[in-house]
Amino acid sequence: MHYDHQGVIARKESSKLILKKIAEIAGTAPALLTGDLNGGRDSEWYQRIATSGVLSDTHSKVKFPYANNSSSNGFRTPRGQTVIDHIFMSKQFTATRWGILTDTYFGKFPSDHFPVLAEVELK
Repeated sequence: MHYDHQGVIARKESSKLILKKIAEIAGTAPALLTGDLNGGRDSEWYQRIATSGVLSDTHSKVKFPYANNSSSNGFRTPRGQTVIDHIFMSKQFTATRWGILTDTYFGKFPSDHFPVLAEVELK
């Protein structure tokens, strides 16, 4: 999923809608959610999902997350540490690794965001 990059209200409402749809579609089955929330871990829309009791951030569940810079790069060397791309999991999973993959190709970026990787296991 990809949250709106300008509308704060749209981002807040997106988290509400996503949680509602996960309940409707997955019910109590295992669920993973990935995407660009256009907000860090301190944003209200991130917090709504991370503290929902339905999903948790894989980043918070690993002992040594690998994050040496932001997940957003704008096709140039990133500035800062804010991660706006997230991977959430339901309680049926455990996370074993999490990291931001910062590879470039001959100095070129494959995207304006670095991939975020989480290794998860179904319990």
